[in-house]
Amino acid sequence: MNNSNPGGPGTFWSLLGPIERDSLHAIGWIREFAPRQTLGDRDTLPDRVTVLLDGYAKELYGSADGDESLIEIFGPGHLEGELALWDWPCRGRIEALTPVRTLQVPKDRFVNFLAEELPAGAALMKSLGHRRMLAARRRAPGPGVRAPARIALHLIELALRFGRPSGAGVVIGPPLTQTELASFAGVDRVAVARAFHLWRPKGNGATCVHAHHDIVEHQGSTIRVKDMDALRAAAGPWAAEWEPSAVASAPGRTAARRQLPALRIPASGTAPAQLPAVGPCFAGRDAEIRFLDGLVTSPHRPRAVIVEGMAGVGKSALAAYWGHLVKGEHFSGGQLHLDLRGAPNRPLTTAEALGQLLRGLGVTGPQMPVDENELVAAYQRRLADRRMLVLVENAGEDPELIRPLLPPSNRCLLLVTTQATLAGHPGLTPSDGVEPLPLDVMAEHEALQLMSAVLGPGDARLREHPADATRLVRQCALLPLALRITAAKLVQHPAERIADTVRDLDGQDRLSKLAQDDEPRAAVRPAFEVSYRVLTAELRRTFRYLGLTTGPDIGIDACAALLDETVPDTRRRLRALSGLNLLTARSREGEGERFAVHDLLRVFAKERVLLEDSEAERTGAVRRLLTHYLATAMRAGDALGRPRRVLHDRAVRPHAASDAERDRHLTWFECERRNLVAAAHQAARHGLHSFAFDLADAVYDFMTSRGYVRDVIGVHKAGLASAQAMDDWPATARMLHHLAIAHRGIGQNVKALSYGEDARWGFQRLGDSRGEAEALDNLADVRGVLGRYRLAIEHSEASLRLHRLAADKAGEAEALDTISQNLRRLGEYAAAEEHALRALRIRRAVKDRAGEAETLLNLARLHYYRGAPRTAVVHGLEALSLRIDLSLRAHRGDEPNSAAPYRELARIHRHLGLRALARRDAEQALRLSRASGDRHGEGEALTVLGKLLRDGGAHAEALSRLWQAVRLGHEIGHKRGEAEARAAIGVVYFKLGRYAESREHLNLALEIRREIADRAGEAHDLENLSRTLRRLARYEDSLQQGLQALKLWRELGVPAGEARTLGGLARTYIRVGLTEDALRAAETSLAIRERGGDAMGLGLDTMARVLLRLGRPERALDMAVRAVGEIREIGDRQYEGSAVNNLARILLALGRPEKAEDHARRALEIAKDAGDLREQASCRHTLGLVAQHRGDHAGALRDLEENLRLLRETGNHSRQVEALRALRLSHEAIGNVREVQECEQRAHNIQRWLGGS
Repeated sequence: MNNSNPGGPGTFWSLLGPIERDSLHAIGWIREFAPRQTLGDRDTLPDRVTVLLDGYAKELYGSADGDESLIEIFGPGHLEGELALWDWPCRGRIEALTPVRTLQVPKDRFVNFLAEELPAGAALMKSLGHRRMLAARRRAPGPGVRAPARIALHLIELALRFGRPSGAGVVIGPPLTQTELASFAGVDRVAVARAFHLWRPKGNGATCVHAHHDIVEHQGSTIRVKDMDALRAAAGPWAAEWEPSAVASAPGRTAARRQLPALRIPASGTAPAQLPAVGPCFAGRDAEIRFLDGLVTSPHRPRAVIVEGMAGVGKSALAAYWGHLVKGEHFSGGQLHLDLRGAPNRPLTTAEALGQLLRGLGVTGPQMPVDENELVAAYQRRLADRRMLVLVENAGEDPELIRPLLPPSNRCLLLVTTQATLAGHPGLTPSDGVEPLPLDVMAEHEALQLMSAVLGPGDARLREHPADATRLVRQCALLPLALRITAAKLVQHPAERIADTVRDLDGQDRLSKLAQDDEPRAAVRPAFEVSYRVLTAELRRTFRYLGLTTGPDIGIDACAALLDETVPDTRRRLRALSGLNLLTARSREGEGERFAVHDLLRVFAKERVLLEDSEAERTGAVRRLLTHYLATAMRAGDALGRPRRVLHDRAVRPHAASDAERDRHLTWFECERRNLVAAAHQAARHGLHSFAFDLADAVYDFMTSRGYVRDVIGVHKAGLASAQAMDDWPATARMLHHLAIAHRGIGQNVKALSYGEDARWGFQRLGDSRGEAEALDNLADVRGVLGRYRLAIEHSEASLRLHRLAADKAGEAEALDTISQNLRRLGEYAAAEEHALRALRIRRAVKDRAGEAETLLNLARLHYYRGAPRTAVVHGLEALSLRIDLSLRAHRGDEPNSAAPYRELARIHRHLGLRALARRDAEQALRLSRASGDRHGEGEALTVLGKLLRDGGAHAEALSRLWQAVRLGHEIGHKRGEAEARAAIGVVYFKLGRYAESREHLNLALEIRREIADRAGEAHDLENLSRTLRRLARYEDSLQQGLQALKLWRELGVPAGEARTLGGLARTYIRVGLTEDALRAAETSLAIRERGGDAMGLGLDTMARVLLRLGRPERALDMAVRAVGEIREIGDRQYEGSAVNNLARILLALGRPEKAEDHARRALEIAKDAGDLREQASCRHTLGLVAQHRGDHAGALRDLEENLRLLRETGNHSRQVEALRALRLSHEAIGNVREVQECEQRAHNIQRWLGGS
């Protein structure tokens, strides 16, 4: 799609594939910088990341006295600002060396991109690793390396990273002065000047005896390396660090990386072809067509063209005609069409517009996202690998509606028609890839061409009377709409002279005087008047009555009801009006014939119906249309199967519909959806109130199942106002109840509570116990989401009593299930299981298979939290099987529309160590949650995925997912979900060695858990907090939190949690010297794990550590070997590294240093792979102890110094004391007296800081 420089080896851009690059282009924008312009400032936190596409920049680090050092040079492919993802500011000031072209991506969009495109996250981490590798090689030469060699090394690096061949040499891409090169190499400018003097040719043809002649040429700021071998010789032995393979060997080359599949939605199998039909009489507009042709053939083709002009000027006709001309050559991926109805009707919202476009791309109702951001993302993904034309008509004045519709790349084109001036608004400028196309009235010769095309080649009237023809087109204001209508009238009257038509138009003096240049309605009214006057009476009535409709189009059946005529007569009239260009015929597969009225003609028709028809006639017509829509919607809803009571129960129950009938009714609903919404609002406005709330009730099930949540809310608000206006309290309560459910579904829980409480009160006053029970069920669900578990149980218990009074078994089971869920959240597992089993028995007795699946899912969650994952798997798989079977029986052709079974199976499989299965299920849960608009489920799926990524060491991707979950939970008030995600973030920071941040997030999670009485979550957080405090050497606090967690786990009856916490306490007891307590805790933990059949790897490892501390290395060895085997089996690389390192310590204690060293080095590699700095430090300490055991104190110093550096980086003060003591021993053995004293002093200072002696 783009022709950006792929960048040098190891850069972020070079590690991306073409799909990921196109996706980044889709969510960012291009910005260019001039030389010396600043791209980013030191110590600022960027709100975006920047990819250098072309050009070079330098990074400068300023000192307190105002001097700046050049610390890095960036070229094409480099990513800048990426550390802002972890809230780290810019290291230095970035300044352009050359003209720089960049791709700017907002930080939040980049985070979402990394979450959606997993290979991109891997590319980011690999590029960071590559930069770190380059920096390490650059620092490798110590201070003893002389200036010429140091300069040569930096020139070799620049040549390898940015060089391009030039003759026999290499030109270095970034232009550098001698001062800049000196700053980069860490020498003064004089040293660079001397080196260049040393390396250039000597004299005019004189023989040069120096070995380093003619190596480098420096002219201005261009550096050319003429002899790379000689430059390597000048660099000395350190040149080996800069072999070409060293720079090219970025971890994970692109070819290998492309084996990882990106999470992308596959394109639909059939290319959509939705362009409106174009009549045979298009003429003129040659200049505009050439302009559009030029844009799509240009190498810098835009992403969008906005055709702007007044009504009737022919914008839509031009767009459709040109689209048909070029669709085969330029847009083979298909064409979409959308009518926004910007005026005079209510314009579509952004979400509605995106929803319609996605349906055209094959996204079905259950898969349709609800959140606007997710709709945009899904739309962008669907267009990413296509060449499509998207025609959007009748855009209003709000540019915010158009920006989300822009395609991700210029492979696609968005073609917009509007009466407003949209081009030029932010985000819709040429620099954003958006071109304006102003469209004015036609030139006279074009107007004559159009009229001639309509009349046909056999009609000579225009040719024979050119003066009258010219006068006629002027009287039509040169507007194509008026020209077509006037010409169509002449076709119907072949004997009429042009002059007669001119006189007729001249007779409209009153109307003509109103015609103004900026008022197309008045300008074309004379043509409308003349055309209308010659219609037959029945056609005039048909045309007028169309002015009473408010939807975007109308079908023949609906129009027949409006007119109170037969379908054949109505079809004939509509086709006749279409032939006169007073209507536009539309036809798509499965929809039948439909007809639309131009905005100007609709206004004219409304004027005529108000003038010519009585109020009673108009009201009767509207009532007939509403009656048709309501009756058909009720029949269609019955055929689809309603899972609830309707507002007006009917004596005769609907028959079971066949698959063909269901498909037909679904198609009707889709075709008429916008008309049904318009009809409900029209009924409310005109005082036909019963139609408003009856229509809302009739469409509720269809719109809810297909994801049209905003339409549900819109029509029910209209229905609510009408019900209240009529004092119809049953309808009022039903509208309130549906509004509560709709708002709960999109995460607007405060509104859901408000509507739900009002609905409950309404049903209660009416004595409708079943309605009250339904309202209480919904309120219980909302309270549960908000963490008010006790109140949720109260609502469910009240609902349970009402369901039992009504002998409503299905409702009784639902209430029992809800009670069970909230008892589980409170940690009351025995009572929760009792209620769930009662619900299951009822649901199986009444053959409620959907409810049975829900209860099985609840039982799966319950057993998972009780620490019985294998039982949980059985229930979860049974629930999933039922959901799939129900989905197939429902003839939906989709996957089961609930993500919950997949989400629970992901949790359970993760607990069992089946990470691949867990990842598969979690990603499926996330996809289905987003597709159904289930924001609660989406947050939970993000958290599960984050934990899985964390387990696999993908910490950046894990944080991305978890922060999304935190934001989502906070937005929708899902406190339990927010707490779970925050706690998981705390664990990620723990694994990264960032213990202070870990403690902060765990404390925040703990506050929420206690607020909502989530006792199991509280126990988890206390357990993790205890572990974090142990790493911070806060041993007393660690023991206190651990003992609180242990008490909670025992009260909850969760053996797995008790075993984990005892293992953690054992490790803390070791740190404070309470070895007997440590032994008891470790033995108890291991015994609990053995009884429960749980994975014992961590318990065995803890036991081995305690035994080693007690001086029993032989017994510890057996435990450690078993621990390594079990931990490796479940695939936990981080804990495997720790266990292997512990095994190395035991082997050393047994006097087997060779084996100990092998295991310590293997542990170090595992820790490096996992990015675990703390464990790397521990492995270095072990290697240092091994070297001391052999008497190799010089080698010990290297490992122990690296250990100390890593401990400082992770802030682990207590372990620094141990490292300093070990260092002291080696310095003492070597005789380094000053270093021995320094180690003692540093250890003493740290102990004072920690409060020790």
